Amino acid sequence: MTDKLLSAVVVTGNNRRIAQTVIDALCGQTIARDMEIIIVDIAHDGQAPLATNGEAKIVQVRYGAEASWGSARLAGIQHASTSIIAFLEDHCIPEADWAERVAEAHAGPSVAVGYSFRNANPETYLSRATMLSDYGRWEHPVESGPRVSLQSNNISYKREALMSLGARLEWLLLSDGVIQELFRLHERPMYLEGRATAAHHNFTNFALLITENIAHSRVVGAVRARALGWNTGKRIVHGLATPFVAPLFQLRRLIAAVSTRPAQKQTLLVSFPVVFFSFLCSAAGESLGYLLGMGKADSQLTTELLRQGPG
Repeated sequence: MTDKLLSAVVVTGNNRRIAQTVIDALCGQTIARDMEIIIVDIAHDGQAPLATNGEAKIVQVRYGAEASWGSARLAGIQHASTSIIAFLEDHCIPEADWAERVAEAHAGPSVAVGYSFRNANPETYLSRATMLSDYGRWEHPVESGPRVSLQSNNISYKREALMSLGARLEWLLLSDGVIQELFRLHERPMYLEGRATAAHHNFTNFALLITENIAHSRVVGAVRARALGWNTGKRIVHGLATPFVAPLFQLRRLIAAVSTRPAQKQTLLVSFPVVFFSFLCSAAGESLGYLLGMGKADSQLTTELLRQGPG
């Protein structure tokens, strides 16, 4: 281990413009000299290298485009040298004090610390709707405090908590939601740091919204069933029930989160068709994961990363 406080891990694909914005924001952090930036680059050959500057320690890892999301994230952990691993997607831009706030929150006992989010591309109806469906429960401003559920992909962990998952870690890194579920089962605390804020780029392409939601949720279902050791009968029961139960459960949690926020309530009313359809797609994918396993959904997630991001 080093004297650095935090390792920011970013898996980057072909969208160099937005990825460069993320790297620039990380290099400009208030505690840059006390952190390291791990760039796991799975872009196709011929893509321009990402520029770095400033006082942060930089580690660039070239990884094959055939890498799975889980193996690429694991490579980031393996190249990190600090006790705090903070993941960011290559289209999620942290504010200048993001790393400082995350490090402060990890001074407590929580094994996972989540962030709050702004909409980085609020110009379109679809972006605003998907921001609400995917990040509405953690949208800035949000109160800091203990949580039983945090957002996936953009989240930080104590290294020792991740290492406690053992040989399962590579495939568990396909789903932060399942990792969180395992932490809950072992009564390990988690925390939302509302002052650690990042701006997330959201979907502007409806077809991509559908395919990625289904693929991601299929991975979640398959990983969850495997991690919890479900037998065939339990997989079938959950697979058949999920399309009917999960969308309503997600909607209830979202309504509870936005009930005290007038602006979000108005957005939910206007965006309800897309929000609920997104929940239906997620439920369909999760059901497939329970019933049929992961299939090629994990490689599809990598393929989407190698496209032009969430747009």
